Amino acid sequence: MDNEISNTIKTKYHFVTLKIPEAKYVELKGILEKSSFKSLRALIMHILNGKKVTLEYHDATMDHILWDLASLRKDIQLMAISMNQAVIRLSQEQFSELVLAEAKVIEQEYQALNARIQPIFNIVTKLANVWLPK
Repeated sequence: MDNEISNTIKTKYHFVTLKIPEAKYVELKGILEKSSFKSLRALIMHILNGKKVTLEYHDATMDHILWDLASLRKDIQLMAISMNQAVIRLSQEQFSELVLAEAKVIEQEYQALNARIQPIFNIVTKLANVWLPK
């Protein structure tokens, strides 16, 4: 049975050797680098079958903005964890001077969190100006 399957596969496809000009080869290599195809053969087969080739584009100008967002996300996550721990300690305590101290810590962390969120709004505004139609 394995022989029958391999025979049917061999009869469906034909191997073709192809010579193309250097300019066309360079063009295909450029398309290959910008696409998700792993080999030039796969790219050419896709084109010969009349399928669309999707090119991937990376806008390097947005890298610093995305790194800033990632950094801000980590900072905000750490602040939120710290605030959550302070709130848990506050809820476990009886009203005393310790509760007031914990409340002050929470207020300071909340203000620091607000200060870190403002750059996110600025970054999102920049992204909206770039990505959204005018």
